[in-house]
Amino acid sequence: MIVWSRGSARAFRALARKCVAGRPRGPAPVVGFEVRAGTLTVWTKTADAGLAYTAPIDGPDRRLVVPMAVLAEIEGGGDDPVEWGVDAPLTGTAR
Repeated sequence: MIVWSRGSARAFRALARKCVAGRPRGPAPVVGFEVRAGTLTVWTKTADAGLAYTAPIDGPDRRLVVPMAVLAEIEGGGDDPVEWGVDAPLTGTAR
């Protein structure tokens, strides 16, 4: 599991929207989560810019990619943690 706060998701999505010049075209970008050597990196890339967030984290190395729309679904108003996990290939959960 990768744990990331709702507040961080909200802030990341807001910054990603600012990385788009003009009116966005095409599908929304994906968001990648990668834990490697005790560091969480959350990243996205738009046609105009790339955005990355890093923070220390405990747990094994892992990767997860989700549509940007998933961040909008889990944001909420608080700063509660959200657990991201992979249940099977191409299937995951956020709770």
